[in-house]
Amino acid sequence: MIVLIRAVSVLPVLGVVAMIALEYCVYSTNRLWTSTHGSWDLLLRVIEGIYFHFCLACMSVAYVRVVLTDPGFVSEDVVNAYHDAVHNVLEAEQMAEAFPSGQPTCGRCQQVKPYRAHHCSICDQCVLKMDHHCPWVGNCVGERNYRFFYQFVVYAWLATLTIVITLAGKFKRTMFQENSGELSMVAVVAFILAGSLTLSLTIFVAVHTFLMLHGTTTIEFHTYGRRSPFNRGWQRNFLDLFGRSKKDWFLPTTLSTAQHHVLFNAAELEHLSHRPHTIDQDRRDSEILHAVARGKGFNFPCGQPTCGRCQQVKPYRAHHCSICDQCVLKMDHHCPWVGNCVGERNYRFFYQFVVYAWLATLTIVITLAGKFKRTMFQENSGELSMVAVVAFILAGSLTLSLTILWPSTRS
Repeated sequence: MIVLIRAVSVLPVLGVVAMIALEYCVYSTNRLWTSTHGSWDLLLRVIEGIYFHFCLACMSVAYVRVVLTDPGFVSEDVVNAYHDAVHNVLEAEQMAEAFPSGQPTCGRCQQVKPYRAHHCSICDQCVLKMDHHCPWVGNCVGERNYRFFYQFVVYAWLATLTIVITLAGKFKRTMFQENSGELSMVAVVAFILAGSLTLSLTIFVAVHTFLMLHGTTTIEFHTYGRRSPFNRGWQRNFLDLFGRSKKDWFLPTTLSTAQHHVLFNAAELEHLSHRPHTIDQDRRDSEILHAVARGKGFNFPCGQPTCGRCQQVKPYRAHHCSICDQCVLKMDHHCPWVGNCVGERNYRFFYQFVVYAWLATLTIVITLAGKFKRTMFQENSGELSMVAVVAFILAGSLTLSLTILWPSTRS
């Protein structure tokens, strides 16, 4: 299944490249290279072109770098550096005696698991400060490529917003004035796509700006919420990610000072010393299950595991949802499209919804593909109205998204 998912992960990347090419061609043809009225209009058009191409260049470079950059896989070099960092910090804090003999290991890849690292089931490796696995870049987003991901999202948002603002008038006249014809059907499709992307990226920029300024990740936010133990203040959090050079703030360049996983605050030191309230929960639960599986006695520690957020007993495989503000049994994720968590009691319904929605949208795409093709590429065809064209594009987008989502829900 992992091999299949990796093979399929190339398709969204190619889709992103195709969308960038489409949007650029439509914007250039219908905006940049059109006639101007007077020298002042020409000057504004030149400034707009420089601004747009700057956003496009930064977005493209950032995208390539987030796709190709190692997100922070826990390699042998990382493990050795982590050992040295642990030793130096514990010696400096005089905590060496409190440090346990064995460091936490990942139950999947069986190697040392640095604090704040998480195992990605798709890449099948642990990733330092993993934020999420992004299908649109075909890679994990972690410590070493998160800055490129953030810059890509911001510049993509600026580029699509520019397209929407500058072509909104022509789109309105094409849609609501007969025989206007200012935009072709391909340009109309590209405009609708740009509008959808602008809306989605607005949410992405807001969410990741919040996470970045609070020094946390998407995964950690679901655990700690707004009370992240890694928050060092928005200024230091910003500098930790972008560095001190203003050039690195705006350009997807390699930081002059390499940013690696560094132990820096009390929360991590408490984790290393295994104080009672920061015991490695995954490790203890794993030991309990292995002991039960072997049929051996096990002295359960006094006091059952409790959630640090809602202060109640936390069963094994339960996770706290920061949005619902409750622990959920076998929580998969919080889905904004259903307004609820997906967990033990409704996962089957969620899976069935995904499958039947995919079948329904696939049916629409297959049966209307011919009419859509003739409407788009044959003059005066008019087999589908503008609303039907928009609905077909939406069905196609949903089919693609659900095709990607289905294997992950099935696994």
